[in-house]
Amino acid sequence: MPHTIRTERLLLRQPVARDAGAFTRHCNDLRVTRMTARWPARFTEDFARARLVRAASWDPARDVLFSILFRGDCIGVIGLHAETEGTGRLGYMIGLSVSGQGLMTEAVNAVCRYGFAVMGLKAITADHYLDNPASGRVLQKAGFDCMGYDPPVWSQARGRADPGTKYALTRERLKR
Repeated sequence: MPHTIRTERLLLRQPVARDAGAFTRHCNDLRVTRMTARWPARFTEDFARARLVRAASWDPARDVLFSILFRGDCIGVIGLHAETEGTGRLGYMIGLSVSGQGLMTEAVNAVCRYGFAVMGLKAITADHYLDNPASGRVLQKAGFDCMGYDPPVWSQARGRADPGTKYALTRERLKR
């Protein structure tokens, strides 16, 4: 069954093919993709469409991807992936044109609540590259604790591995 979350300003729902155009307009920017591990530096709308709709085949008990819709436009994505028993890993990206408005913090809070309530997770981890402190601020606002530095992680867009910072959140620490 498709998953949907409504927040004060956002609609988070399973990606569909029509999200690809807006998503590509917002996120097909090296300043965005270089902050991710798995997205290429530049991508086409067809590439984005294939990646987004592939999430419909995932087992929602273990892996979910949400399109982030703001004013009807897909401005980014956020995903939660079960790694070990009771622990999930959070990842996200949002277009620069809408960053700095608290939208990603709103999405992170909502998806973490979903992970704890629906997926039964006990903890959620996330990380960001050292040169992306804005992502760290998003995680801290959501109640994540900094767990130290990550060894270098490969970024497809960067074409190299760079170090990062690791965070963790428990159900008790989630900001309400």
